[in-house]
Order: sequence, then C-alpha cells, then structure tokens
Amino acid sequence: MDQFSNNQGLQNNNVHGILLDKDHNLWLGLENGLDFINYNTSVKNIYPNRENLVKSNSVSIFNNKLYIGTSNGLYTVSIGSQQKDISTATGAFTEVPNTKGQVLSLTQINGHLLAGHQDGVLQVDDNQAKLITPGPGAWMMKAFPASQDVIAGTYTGFQLLKYNGAGFSFEGKINGIYESLGNLAVDKSNFVWATHPYRGIFKVQLSADRKKIVSYTQYTEKSGLPSALNNHVYFIKNKVIAATEKGVYEYNTTEGDFTRSAFYKPIFGNSKIEFLTEDGKGNIWFISNQRVGVIDFGKRSGKLPYKVIYFPELAGQTVKGAEYIYPHDMENIFIGSNNGVFHLNYRQYVSSENKLNVLLTTVKAIAEKDSLIFGGYFVKNNRIASAQNTQLIASLSNHWNSFHFEYTSTLFAQKSNEEFSYKLIGFDKDWSQWSIKTEKDYTNLPYGKYTFSVKARNNLGTASAPVSYSFIVESAWYQTIWAYPAYFLIIACTVYIGIKAQQKRFALHQQRHEEEQKRLSYLHSLELDRNDKEIIALKNEKLEAELNYKNKELATLTMQMVNRSKLLLNIKDELMVLIKKLNIPDGSHQFRSVFKLLSDTGKSDDDWDNFSMYFDQVHNNFLATMKAKFPGLSSTDLKLCAYLRLNLSSKEIAQLLNISLKGVEISRYRVRKKLQLATETNLYDFLMEVTKQSG
Repeated sequence: MDQFSNNQGLQNNNVHGILLDKDHNLWLGLENGLDFINYNTSVKNIYPNRENLVKSNSVSIFNNKLYIGTSNGLYTVSIGSQQKDISTATGAFTEVPNTKGQVLSLTQINGHLLAGHQDGVLQVDDNQAKLITPGPGAWMMKAFPASQDVIAGTYTGFQLLKYNGAGFSFEGKINGIYESLGNLAVDKSNFVWATHPYRGIFKVQLSADRKKIVSYTQYTEKSGLPSALNNHVYFIKNKVIAATEKGVYEYNTTEGDFTRSAFYKPIFGNSKIEFLTEDGKGNIWFISNQRVGVIDFGKRSGKLPYKVIYFPELAGQTVKGAEYIYPHDMENIFIGSNNGVFHLNYRQYVSSENKLNVLLTTVKAIAEKDSLIFGGYFVKNNRIASAQNTQLIASLSNHWNSFHFEYTSTLFAQKSNEEFSYKLIGFDKDWSQWSIKTEKDYTNLPYGKYTFSVKARNNLGTASAPVSYSFIVESAWYQTIWAYPAYFLIIACTVYIGIKAQQKRFALHQQRHEEEQKRLSYLHSLELDRNDKEIIALKNEKLEAELNYKNKELATLTMQMVNRSKLLLNIKDELMVLIKKLNIPDGSHQFRSVFKLLSDTGKSDDDWDNFSMYFDQVHNNFLATMKAKFPGLSSTDLKLCAYLRLNLSSKEIAQLLNISLKGVEISRYRVRKKLQLATETNLYDFLMEVTKQSG
C-alpha cells in the first residue's frame, strides 16, 4: 500500500476528488489546488529512512535482499525472489547492526557481500556486519581474476584480503604507497589501477604474493590526461578507461600513456564524466555533467550500432563527487541521490505504451489588442473533435496578420523530456529544429491560407502525430482581383507617360548634342583657320627672313663687286700714273700682261654666277624671265639689266662691267633697242614691271 501526504509533496492532505487517467496516473482535487501523482512511472524514489534524509552511496541486491549504503549506515529490505520490479516491494527497511557511519561501497565477491565503510571493510552475512580490517576507512574492494585475493583501497593506501572458503581475512597493509585511493580497477594482467582526487591515476604492479608493491607509475597531464584532477579509472570491455573532466581517455599499451578514446569522443566530446559502469548486457551506464544516461547496444541510431539515451528526470539528482549507478538488470537500475536512491525500470521506460499526443492550446490574432481565435478544443457537430472542422476555418481581415501559438503535450509525468517542432505551411519551408519552447509567434504575414502544425517527441525519439490549425488572412482592398486591372492600367499609363517623357528627354538631349557638335565643329574650324593663319604667317616670316637674308647677301655681294672693280680700276690708273712718272719708254707695252690680268680679273664669271643666283632668288627669277622673254639679250645685256634693276648708278655699272661711262650709255641704248622700247618708256620702270610679272 502506498501513502501520499504532505511528507511526499502534496499541497495539503484534504483530498476532495481522485481521477485515474488512461496512463494510470492520479489526479487529486485538493482543498486549495490540483495535484498530479505520477503513479505509473518508470522512475521512482526509494527511501531507506523516511524520517532521516540520508545520502545514498551504494546499492546491492544480495540473497533476496536490497541493501542501500548511506551516509548514516547500511539499510536492507527483503524482496521476493520472483519480483521483477523491486520498486514495488512493500517491505520496510531496517538498519543492519554494526554499520553506523558512512557506507562508501558495496561489493559481492565469492558469494559474500563486502562493504567499504568509514571504519574499514565490513563482511555482511544474515543481516549482520562484521569488521574484518582494523582500519582505516575503506573506499572500494576489487577481486583479482582467478584468485582468492581481494585488494581494498583505503584512506592510506592498499590492504590485502584473502578468501578462506567461509569468509575473508585481513592479510595486512600492502606497503609501497601511501595515498587515499578511492577508485580501483584490476585489468586482465592483474595490474591494479587507482585514482587520487588531485594526484592523477596510479598503475601498480604487486609482488607474486601481493603483499608489497614492486613498482608503480603515476599518470598526469604529462602522460596524455587533460589534468591530474578528478579522474576515475575503470576496466570496461577489456580496456582501461579514464573518465576525466574533458571526456574519456583510453590507456595505450603500446605507448604507455593515455589518449582520447575514439569510441567515446563523438558521444561525450569534452564533457565532464563523473561515472561509468557496464551492465550484464554490455550496455554502458554513465553520469556526465550530472546527467544520467546509457549507451544501449541493443538499439541502433541511424548507422551507429548503439543509441545514447539520457534521462532528464534524473538530471542534477546524483550525489556530486560520489556519483553511483548500480545496473542490477533491465528492470532494476539504481542511481544514488542525496535522499535515498532512484529506481529506474529501464525496460518499462523504453517500451512504454503511453501514447504521446501534442495539444495546441491557444491561437491568438495580434493587432492593437490580442484576440483569441482558438482555445484548445476543436468542435464538430457541437462535440469536441480531434481535428479542425474544414468548414470552420477562421478568416481574418488583413489587419489581423500577426499570430501567437501555444502548445503542450500529454507527457505530464516527464515534462523535462519533451521537445517540439513546428511548421507554418504556406510560410515555412521545413520543420523547425526540436526545442523545449512551447510557444511561437509569426508577425506581418502576407494574405493567404496557412496551416500551423506542431508535433512533440520524448527523449527516446518517439514523436507524436502533428496537430494542425488552419486559418486565412484575407487580402486588403488593394490586393483584391478587381484591383489588379486598375494596377495594370496605372502601370500601362505610367509606362506610356514614362516612354513619352523619355523620348522627349532623348530628343532634347539629341538636339543639345547636335548643337554642341555644331558649336564644337565651328570652334574646331576656327581653330584650324587660326592654325592655318599662324602657319602662313610663320611661313611668310620665314620667307621674309630668307628674303632679307638674301637681300643682304645680294647687297653685300654687289658692294664687293663694285669695290673690287673700283679697286682694280684704281690699280690700273696708278700703274698708268707710275709709268708716266717714271717715264718708262714703251711702258704700256711692258705692263701689258699686268693690265690684261687686271682686266681678266674684273671680268671673272665666278662673281657673276653667285650674283645671278642670289639676284634671281630675291627678284623672282628676273634673269631667267628676261632671258626667256628676250632671247636676243647677251650676258652683258643681262648684267646691265640686273644692275639697272638694282638702281645702280652709271658709274657703278661702268666699274662692274669694266667699261667707260660712254660704254654704259651705249649698252643702255643697245638694250632698249633689243627690248624694242619706245623713247618715252623708262628702262627702269620696264624692268620693274618684268619683275612683277615674273612674280
């Protein structure tokens, strides 16, 4: 018989009504509230002493009795040999005599139950406990494979026990190490592994009689462990395993140190591991960051040959610093806590037939004020229905286009195990990630028809069927079918006006472009004209400069010729005076050659050639023109014409031609005759006219 009162958590003891739901859980109507009793649950509490809240450190089922080691002694209760779920036992716990104080561990070896106690190792037989070691306190005992020897880890090192057929005897302290070693493991090579809270892991080799330590190795962060603090060592699946503050590490026999476990890494990562143990079916139970779970090799998860299952009901319930799990069988898993123990019927937990349902409790339309449009019940023909009546789909104006949804599940006993996923069909493409949130908001939805669907799942991965609620957001007046032709006309007119405006702007731009091109062309032509004028001016300047230069050359050459002729004439005159003065007989004859030389020098053609070249360049080919027009002119006539054109005096011409003034007059007459000039025509003016014509 179970009794529920204030001591078990009821709000008060005055019960007005009781309801047993379909999952066989109790609902109580109390004087001032409603209470839920998770009666048909897989997780229950077992209290060895209801009057005294005691911390449970160890559990063992031995000889049809349940033993619970607590912080204040060892408690036991009889259980039936055929009873599968021990949590349903109705017996009362009694304290085992001589166990007062802290019980640290319980171990079954060779058909006997040994208890690690604060006073030493106790042997428990027939509800009696006997101290078999003199102390100090013993943490844990481990048996050696195929041997009668047992090693105990104590506050100050190791002790050796030996089984003698009827019980265990104390064989003395194992010398060689003096540490408080609370966690032990023995591997298949009979090496003893032990841990110290802040000194790391010890690997100990004992002598053949196991009465002394031959050698030991200490493993810390220098040996591959993440730290020397809070490590626990286990021998699981024929491997030495270290549970650390940053995941699980394995002992590498080849390298002689610890490395991160490839198997456990994807499961735990860098999480803190407080406890590991293996059950009879090879499943691995663990406590990680105060969360209880199991690696179940009897189930698969995708491609993995195992499934990791956590138990949210037990999160944070274990004894911190002394975590413990005792997996007796699939119906009886015991987890130590700060008040008694938790009992887990794992077989019932994973095979529960309770159907998981999700409930949509509230749908609100949101604007200036919230408006409830669904209160949690579907109605059809004035009866509550499981789904929405398709004839009663709410249609809301475009003003109400924001919505708030609230939902829950029927997993009343395991609220911490539930997660939800939702999807708004017509808006969301995929289902949302699983989350513990029980509400969702959507704002500023466009017009259209929507269906909000939500589903729930528990920690075992079992998901419910989704529940859906459909609604319609009506289009605004400017979104109706009649508005679209108007939009089309407006757009067409806008496009037409835009095209016309664009064409006008284009024509204006084109006109401006043409005007600009004309202006640029005009400026370009002006620039070309200016450049041409500058070029012509430069050419004229160049020609004028050349002409001035040639005039200077011609004047210089003319003066040279005049001066030379004058000089030659003076020389000839001086010779004549000298001959007369010296009264040289026949002097003219004697100096004939000299006079001839002077005459020839005066008549040299070289000077004339240079003169004629410069003269023609300056006076537009005057000589060539005269010769061409009047072929009857001799070279002397041409020279006379050239000198006359230069406006030289008759005397200067006589000197240049080496003739007398009379000869110059005769030559002028002869030239006028050859030119057929009238008497009134001035020879100089005629020659100037010839120059202009030749130009």
